[in-house]
Amino acid sequence: MRFFGLNMSHCLIREVYKIYAPSIDDSKPTVEEIIIRSEKIMKDNLFEDLHVKKYKWIDTYNADEYISLLNTYSHHRMLPEKVRKQLFDGTKNAIEQNGGIVYKSQVVTLFLARKK
Repeated sequence: MRFFGLNMSHCLIREVYKIYAPSIDDSKPTVEEIIIRSEKIMKDNLFEDLHVKKYKWIDTYNADEYISLLNTYSHHRMLPEKVRKQLFDGTKNAIEQNGGIVYKSQVVTLFLARKK
């Protein structure tokens, strides 16, 4: 397991997405992209004293829990039923073939600034 990185299950899951749902990319935006956006906001001179805090943790899911989580995402629910089933079956197999657990890195970025 790698903290705040990808484990083997994640790499295989990305391959399943490339086959069944290439338009879905849950790796964007990155924390760095979000921070760049905040810098653009600050350039508008509407805010001052920007403070950025990142909170990181790892969520652990077994295959069924992870599929249940994915099934709450609107872009997954909008997939045709056949495609969604293939995606979820492939994802579940990838997890089960690699220890039965997937570790999902989570990051919440807090932007705190004073309005001018």
